[in-house]
Amino acid sequence: MGFLQELPKYRSQIYVSLMIFVSFFLYAGQEILLGTCLLDMEIQVQQDFATTSRLITSHSMGYFFGAVIVTLYDKHLNDFVSMSAGLSLAGIALIIIPFVYNFYVVAITSLLSGIGHSIYDLKCHIALTCLWGPEKVGNSLQILHMFFGLGALFCPAFVRIFLLPIPDDMMNDYEAYKNLYKPEDVQIMWPFIIFGTPSIIFGIFFLYYYFNCPYSEAQQEERRNNEKNCKSIENGDSKADPTKSSGHPKWKIFLAVALVGAMAHLAFAMGQIVCSYVQAFGVKSSLHMDKQTAALVATVFWTSFTLARGLFVGLTIILPEQSVVNVCLLMMVASTVLLLGFLTASPICLWVTAVLLGAGNSPLFPVAYSLIGKYFPLTGQHTSLIFLSGIIGDAIHTSISGTFINDDPMIFAYYVGAIVGGFTLLSFSLPFICRKIFGEMPKNAEDAESKGRSRIGSFMMPPLPQSRNNSTTPSIY
Repeated sequence: MGFLQELPKYRSQIYVSLMIFVSFFLYAGQEILLGTCLLDMEIQVQQDFATTSRLITSHSMGYFFGAVIVTLYDKHLNDFVSMSAGLSLAGIALIIIPFVYNFYVVAITSLLSGIGHSIYDLKCHIALTCLWGPEKVGNSLQILHMFFGLGALFCPAFVRIFLLPIPDDMMNDYEAYKNLYKPEDVQIMWPFIIFGTPSIIFGIFFLYYYFNCPYSEAQQEERRNNEKNCKSIENGDSKADPTKSSGHPKWKIFLAVALVGAMAHLAFAMGQIVCSYVQAFGVKSSLHMDKQTAALVATVFWTSFTLARGLFVGLTIILPEQSVVNVCLLMMVASTVLLLGFLTASPICLWVTAVLLGAGNSPLFPVAYSLIGKYFPLTGQHTSLIFLSGIIGDAIHTSISGTFINDDPMIFAYYVGAIVGGFTLLSFSLPFICRKIFGEMPKNAEDAESKGRSRIGSFMMPPLPQSRNNSTTPSIY
């Protein structure tokens, strides 16, 4: 029976998947909202930029705490209840932020929003996997992250109309501009309300879904059994599944996971730094851009990021994946050169860097994550380690780079260039290292990849009945 005939049976899954996609669009906007409004927040809390940038660090720390909570208590937290709690907490915290003028209170609310975002982010991936099954969830996750890109590119373009303008005669005197306005003049409460309120509404929707379409106990039990089976496979237990046992020493698996974790560490930092500080860099550097124009640089980055993800999927149907990856690596090398030597030569260089960095960065981390999964089974523990490494990179590098912008914007450019260069080097080296320590890719993995490519055009196809289980999947920005 074809997909159209089977479609009515999966109406509930389709509806809730669409709601997850739309809520992920809002989540993406919320993730970069604080960074886009950071210069106005500086006026609101009456602190210098280095101190105000700690709000980004506070949010990242909250994200880390939320990831730890989900990692430790995932089996005891229902997916939809957790998504409801996470979205509601983040929405309430965001609504409070623009009405508070004390820096420490704002930092606490930023921390709470980070916790809510983290819980929602992890759980929505798990919920989609449970809805569609691991064999069919791949395209749903691609669509999910495409909605993230759409939300991330929409937010700066929308928020810019609420930012306080910089008069032409103060473009070269930022401190005089800051003294021109009072905290009460800041108008960013509207985007915070507009992005925060729907989160609470979606939280209520997911709670309603839980009470009307709860996961069955059989599904929860199958999920626990699946995780135990993955651990047995990792240890080479042939009784668990003889066909999937990797047979590789643990140190080799740990090395591969550590390399991908290092890539996540740098990839998460790249995305958050661009979201949070590219506007401030455009204003504070020798480019002396106005805030409204500089905010659009982040929109250009996320537009390039989103389009590149779709192009990558399409091009890999007709071209070898490695050829497309090589083009992405070349774009990353070009963006590294621009960051290290030419970023402040002209505003055009900043725009070109945003395009190259967004397009080049977009597919590389997902490719790396899937690559190691072809050599050995990835367990939830592996994914948690990779994800937590990314969160730590997000928190550390945003804190350091925020200080550099305040002291010397060119040092900020060099610092980001080093991060991009390190990520590019790891992306280039990983396939060679995997072949060196694991040997050639198993034939069954190559066959599975070939079959997977033939199904790229499918959209949320119904899952096999026996595959309705959960698996932890990392968020890839």
